[in-house]
Amino acid sequence: MAPTPILDHIVILVPHEVLTNLPSWLTDAFTVLDGGRHADGVTENKLVLFQDGVYLEIIAFVPGQEEGRERHRWGRRSEGHIVDWANTLHNEEDLETIRSRVGAAKTGITYTSPTSGGRIRPDGTELKWIISSPVLDERKGGFVGGEAPFWCLDRTPRDLRVPYHVGGNTKHASGAVGVHRVTISVRDEGLFQTLKGTYDALQGQEGTRVGVDGDEAKFSWPLRTLEPVRGENSPGELVLVKIDPGYFPDGSGPVSVRLTLVSSTGDGYLAGHLGDGNWPIRFELVGST
Repeated sequence: MAPTPILDHIVILVPHEVLTNLPSWLTDAFTVLDGGRHADGVTENKLVLFQDGVYLEIIAFVPGQEEGRERHRWGRRSEGHIVDWANTLHNEEDLETIRSRVGAAKTGITYTSPTSGGRIRPDGTELKWIISSPVLDERKGGFVGGEAPFWCLDRTPRDLRVPYHVGGNTKHASGAVGVHRVTISVRDEGLFQTLKGTYDALQGQEGTRVGVDGDEAKFSWPLRTLEPVRGENSPGELVLVKIDPGYFPDGSGPVSVRLTLVSSTGDGYLAGHLGDGNWPIRFELVGST
């Protein structure tokens, strides 16, 4: 069977002072765990874990690490927004199959050879993983970030990095139990077509057109998680949307990543600021049944 992506985590970049003192709108809704400092010493994080095995990584640059930030993939991104998302796989050897599949699609996007990463947990446990990142041919303009997922595959047990089976780590006052939808919105028609072809290759299947409304076009693919909270026959959705060039859904720039969560308490939404005073982060909630 051809390997299929598994959603691993969603990255939210915040100022360091926000990371160390998260606002009550977030901590009242979610159980937040200390993550630790990454191996390069440039960033540290906190985590929100869900029952489906996916997590939110709330990450900040460590003060005094300006040079490291300048080199970092998210160093120039606006704080207070979702800036990226990651997939994983059951088997590390499947990554080469995925990389070859994307390369063969000839969309202009390729994936880098794996590089090592890691983090030290607050209890001193060392975590190790490998990362493979998307690269867009410079002739097509390069990436802002978040357009296509990066890959994060564990070299130490994933349960150490994502302890979602432990006690109350995944019990949230908001009722959130997992991810239902990841929506990527772009304005540029060329980038939209590039991503459509890339997502087809990543998923190993053609996206389903789910609507055209004015200047907006939309495709979707199944979104798989380690432990589906709606059952194996009800996967979530990865949605790619081409939006009106004049529409800015969250102020984050030419690419917007939005998240819809499954909640045991029914439909609703959560919203608040995480470092950008002009634009809140908003999580839509949909019922689990």
